[in-house]
Amino acid sequence: MSELTYKKICQIKKYAKSVEKKTRYEHSKRVAKVCVQLAKQFGLKKKEAYLIGISHDICKHYDNELMINTAKKSGEEIQPFYLEDPHALHGLAAGVVLREKFFISDEALIEAVSNHVIGKIGMNDYSKILYIADKVEPGRKFSTKVYRKELFSHTLDEMMGKVLKQSFDYVSKKGCKPYPGSKDIVDYYNR
Repeated sequence: MSELTYKKICQIKKYAKSVEKKTRYEHSKRVAKVCVQLAKQFGLKKKEAYLIGISHDICKHYDNELMINTAKKSGEEIQPFYLEDPHALHGLAAGVVLREKFFISDEALIEAVSNHVIGKIGMNDYSKILYIADKVEPGRKFSTKVYRKELFSHTLDEMMGKVLKQSFDYVSKKGCKPYPGSKDIVDYYNR
């Protein structure tokens, strides 16, 4: 029997609703819906896709100290740039919470939630659909039905490349400093 039962998903959804602001929770529901849509399109499991979408921002509200301390439990090395912007650790922290509080042990799902903020080279398919869904869910101003229809006509890796580049360009245009390594990730998926 799969560890991912309807009851467990309901518990995680209830938790997300309890810790996220209303607008953040609405975003998480839209992300979950797009994750399920992409899962259907690419032959992935729908329950797992819903879980990563609904849970990806469960640590977004953490203060800096709690964010850093929770993320450290992941076993990943915390790069210095994260200490300057601990908010970027909310994915890594959420992966820890899924593992410790909800006993999710599926590494593909933990990786997806943990890496949805910046991405990484060589992501699994659940990581890709979450990254894409988070950036293009219908609540995003630019994400029209026409935009999503065109984007979703591509392969998963092509979509990743397009969304990563768009995100990188957006951050650069705003005059913000991109995360170290993010250009390498963009180049990897746009080769």
